[in-house]
Amino acid sequence: MTDGKNGSVVSGLHENVSAFFDKFFKKYSGEMRCGLGCSRCCVANLSVFPVEAQAIEDWFGSLGPKKRQELRSLWTTDVDDSTTSKGPSTCTFLVDHACTIYEVRPSVCRTQGLPLKIASSDDSIESDQKKFELSLCELNFPDENKIPDPSEWLDLERLNTLLVIAQKHSGMSLISEGIKSIIEPNTGRVALANLQRLLLQTHP
Repeated sequence: MTDGKNGSVVSGLHENVSAFFDKFFKKYSGEMRCGLGCSRCCVANLSVFPVEAQAIEDWFGSLGPKKRQELRSLWTTDVDDSTTSKGPSTCTFLVDHACTIYEVRPSVCRTQGLPLKIASSDDSIESDQKKFELSLCELNFPDENKIPDPSEWLDLERLNTLLVIAQKHSGMSLISEGIKSIIEPNTGRVALANLQRLLLQTHP
């Protein structure tokens, strides 16, 4: 477990993202289907910054032995495919449509359901101010005419920049050896599936 410095930086950023979501949802709840039981956005192959992976490992390590064992059982129990929602295309931390690390879920999860402003790959767009696209769950805002103005979308590039800053602020010295061992060399990120395997092997 780290000394908590990186956790405070990441938790502050996560709180801001969650506050953004809550404010947006309150305003547009009639057009959004996000809620307990909906796991459409909880897809497999998600990855996070090492500093976020460290926050999850620190949280898991801070739990009592009984709670850690409960989570291990949830993550490792084989459930008949006919009675479970979990499949190969869903997040490894998802069990029965519920996130088992919800308290410390990473930013990529906290932004799901929001209209996201992402960098456009369309080189034909000339104006710098228009070089972005909308990413939005198809269940939300079924009437395209009701989609909010782009000024209300979450700027994903800006969020990722803040995560990079948080990563640099924390420094690799605050990242555990276990997390370091599963950082993907091509992306510098940590796959959630690999993180879960690490948690299952550590913190008895």
